[in-house]
Amino acid sequence: MDGQSLTQKVVQGLVARAARRAKIKPGVHTLRHTFCSHLAMRGAPARAIQELAGHQDLSTTQRYMHLSPAALDAAIRLLDGPGAALEGRPRPPLEYWRRRREKRAKFEKTLSKNGGGGGSRTG
Repeated sequence: MDGQSLTQKVVQGLVARAARRAKIKPGVHTLRHTFCSHLAMRGAPARAIQELAGHQDLSTTQRYMHLSPAALDAAIRLLDGPGAALEGRPRPPLEYWRRRREKRAKFEKTLSKNGGGGGSRTG
């Protein structure tokens, strides 16, 4: 950078040049979105991502949290440790929980397309 100040224009120019080289859509927003997405995919806490991204509202940060199937699987696997099977009952296999998560996502997508469904549904 040869001693240049790190201004918004300089950053935009550097990002645009890197995007051209990588043959991707240029834009600082793409870089910012990728940064937050990769943090979420690697299991960073939402509050940490919020702080790093400078989001005022945690709901803005939560947009990135759905991107982590590995984190969801890891959360399910927490039940595999000692005492995982409650009252001696076997726990459904991980595949059961994956299918259940996919069905729920499909259901929620249908609700949003139809403009319906208020509130949160559990189970």
